[in-house]
Amino acid sequence: MQHPKRIETVHAETLEGELCLYDWQRLEVHNLNPTAARVWELCDGQTTPQEMAAQLHGDLTPAQAEELVWLALKRLEKANLLENKVVQPAGRKVYSRREMLTKLGVAAIMLPVVSTIVAPSPVEAQSPAPGPAPSITVCSHNNRGPYTDSIPAGSYDPLYNSPNDFPGGGFPSIGFCPPDLVAGLQVTFTATSFGDGSITINNSPHTFDLDANGEATYSNLEVSISGTAGQFVTFDVAARLVGHDEVPTPLFGPYTYNFT
Repeated sequence: MQHPKRIETVHAETLEGELCLYDWQRLEVHNLNPTAARVWELCDGQTTPQEMAAQLHGDLTPAQAEELVWLALKRLEKANLLENKVVQPAGRKVYSRREMLTKLGVAAIMLPVVSTIVAPSPVEAQSPAPGPAPSITVCSHNNRGPYTDSIPAGSYDPLYNSPNDFPGGGFPSIGFCPPDLVAGLQVTFTATSFGDGSITINNSPHTFDLDANGEATYSNLEVSISGTAGQFVTFDVAARLVGHDEVPTPLFGPYTYNFT
């Protein structure tokens, strides 16, 4: 290519010191920094790359200016902004950005930059923007506690034999809304404990599928405790929707048992 020529099917505007080219056929928008824009303007089909370099060099050496021109032409060609393919003279190498900086000492601000974004099609442009994803909330849970009780020293294995053994009655449960969005997802119940007595929670964490109402119940909490007089144990249960980052929702407890 002896006389590079820019395409004529774009609309050009200058915004904040950069040349913006709108290609309606390809639905693309190109931003050219000052160096790339100057080379683009010189691509009139009559000016050779060497002549472009002569007009570009300013504070650059002739070699630096010529390399900038060739790099800019390659960038413009890649963005489909030239009518013909860039053909370099035999044996000529086009330096990369890194080589321009390190070998030729060209300041980074002088390097040609052509950035391209794809514009929305007319149909896409008229389509409403997607709304926010529906939020998932905890809409029900049977949080009970805190609860404190004193029991004789000894071993309780298990502590609860039936749901009615739980203070307040029934196992811990939770419901998420909206049900049609969460049904079939999983919720994990996790029990934590501490104290100087002994406590074992055999099935924590435990994961359940949410039912059609978006609810799940921790139906088989297995707790065993033991201790001597003066000791205590405490535990609680929380729930978290699997795959979401919500802070676990406290459901049950803290329950404290003091051994007498």
